[in-house]
Amino acid sequence: METGKVHIAGTFNQLSAFSYPMVHPQFFTYIAVTGLQSGSHQLGLELSYFDSGEKLLKVDQEINSGGPLEVIEMNMCFNQIMFKKHGNVELVLKLNDQIMQTRKLILKKMEKKPN
Repeated sequence: METGKVHIAGTFNQLSAFSYPMVHPQFFTYIAVTGLQSGSHQLGLELSYFDSGEKLLKVDQEINSGGPLEVIEMNMCFNQIMFKKHGNVELVLKLNDQIMQTRKLILKKMEKKPN
């Protein structure tokens, strides 16, 4: 049975690794956009380091809205994202080149415990 429900579990705002570069196997995002005027709009998603602005991920996608009451939902899966160093990264959602939402992700370097 198809219900149209989305289940969100296992959210995080920090990743830890013993060494960098580090590859994250699967990175999911869920986006719901409402209140758009009818017509075509440009949606952008960017993941980049705070300190350098280096982009790790950039997606641009055209979306079409039937009007302000329509809810446009998107599930995106990104495989094998390479994080070159520890630090802070920012996920930015843009609509028609305007920032709509941001989310910080902390990349920590774990210290190995002595035996």
